[in-house]
Amino acid sequence: MLKLAAEKYPHPKIHHKQLDILGDVDRFERAEGQFQRVYSFLMLQWVRDQRQAMANVEKLLLPGGECLLMFERNLHFFDLFVGMMNSPRWAKYARVSCPCHLRLMPGALYFVVLGLCNGLLNALAKLKIAHTQISSTKKTQ
Repeated sequence: MLKLAAEKYPHPKIHHKQLDILGDVDRFERAEGQFQRVYSFLMLQWVRDQRQAMANVEKLLLPGGECLLMFERNLHFFDLFVGMMNSPRWAKYARVSCPCHLRLMPGALYFVVLGLCNGLLNALAKLKIAHTQISSTKKTQ
């Protein structure tokens, strides 16, 4: 995917690099530095350890940095996973394949907009903020 992005959208100021958000980001931070902004669109809901992912996002942000995260809240195919993993044929794969961490509250998309830098997780916990939901009552046609 990064190769395709680099081919289709080349720019002298954009470098396409892969980073394991659950891994050790210290080497990446030393090589690339910290960032004013971090964006994630429809990716972090797939991460099993979201606490570690957010800790790493915090490491990658400059003091006063901002991040915009967009998650899918209602993954309709989750019910398919549950059904398959409860069947005798697929049960042996349940621990490996079933994205049980994806079962969030019902709804559409939700966004987390964070303007926090140091102490991101602690600040959220202290404020008792799990996420910020932005919804619309306007119907799409």
